[in-house]
Amino acid sequence: MLSVGKNIKKYRKSKNLTQKQLAQKIGVIPVTITRYENNKREPNIDTLNEIAKALDVPVYELIGESLRNPESFNDMDLSLVPTNKLIEELNKRNDFIIKLESKNYKSSE
Repeated sequence: MLSVGKNIKKYRKSKNLTQKQLAQKIGVIPVTITRYENNKREPNIDTLNEIAKALDVPVYELIGESLRNPESFNDMDLSLVPTNKLIEELNKRNDFIIKLESKNYKSSE
């Protein structure tokens, strides 16, 4: 998750929160937030959900550019990323030769 730390910092600052305040919101010590933001440590998926909730942003916004890094898919819960975002990112990749189209289907129920 290459850009997660950068995105946590960006959204934390946009909400005018200190590292200490964010840490209190998610129940960790402030040095943990520092380590996330400096890419010294990666939050697990549960913590990532808590951070997203505390910052009032979707998880996929925190994941950000990591979607473009195939190695990061190994650690990522892609069910948290909206399908249209996945399709958009896959279509940008040169090594993904199939182009996907997103359609909205109505249920027959």
